[in-house]
Amino acid sequence: MAIFLKRDPKNRSYIRRFLAALIRPFMSERPSQLPQLFFHNPDGPQRIQETVVQWNTHMSQYLDADGDNTYTRCFLHHIEHRKCSDGAGHEFLVFHFTHWDSSSSATGIVCAERAVNPGNSSRQSGLVCPSLSDNTVAHDTVSIVGSSHAATAYLEQRYPSSIVLCKMYFPSQSRPSTLQVSTILALVNEHSLFYSLYQRQCYWYADTVWRSLKRLFFGNEDLGTDHNLRARYAGVQLGPCDKSVDVVCERYELAWAQTLEQLSRARNIREAQLARVGICR
Repeated sequence: MAIFLKRDPKNRSYIRRFLAALIRPFMSERPSQLPQLFFHNPDGPQRIQETVVQWNTHMSQYLDADGDNTYTRCFLHHIEHRKCSDGAGHEFLVFHFTHWDSSSSATGIVCAERAVNPGNSSRQSGLVCPSLSDNTVAHDTVSIVGSSHAATAYLEQRYPSSIVLCKMYFPSQSRPSTLQVSTILALVNEHSLFYSLYQRQCYWYADTVWRSLKRLFFGNEDLGTDHNLRARYAGVQLGPCDKSVDVVCERYELAWAQTLEQLSRARNIREAQLARVGICR
């Protein structure tokens, strides 16, 4: 027997809720995310920018409700080495991180680059005149962008002329975690705090991070047709430095130990706080 409902706003509201309940099990839930790593953008396009040191510090002090650092379970799937085809040919890296829940296919995108400290220059290219170099503080930052879809929109808006020169993929057994990647970004910054037009500019930063990760975690390069354009301006090679890669790789173990020490201190603080309220496990 058919049941007819009166045309009433309350009935329409009930029907909408009923249909939503039926459909919900078949809809994929939005992936959970972290303060320093986004996997979706519920409020539309957004970008949070931090220095690489801030990013590393914030992540190394993070604990979830169970007292675990979730960033150690988000891994680097691959990197893109990008170059702008206009202006000074600014170069930067785009990192694609996996979600900590292995059943989720979501990825979190983070861009890393070196530019001139905004207090001295607002140029996007990361190249300035020689008179400003050597005594100019480098501005090494990450932009926490979000999903792959959000990253595409962000790159088209901020760097519309950028092209992918090459990619590097990491085997599942040797992928670095997000926390390990942040440690290397901070370590490269520490190795050269100051900007230098001919030696320590955006080309140098991207190349040093790229080659350090490749050496430490056995990344597999997928060289594009334009990979020979890396670290070049007007056909002249600038930036790459084998010694810098050697130094970063030599210092990595100590830097990683210091990062883990920060994490340990965060756990000790959490346990002390729980003990004070009488619920220490």
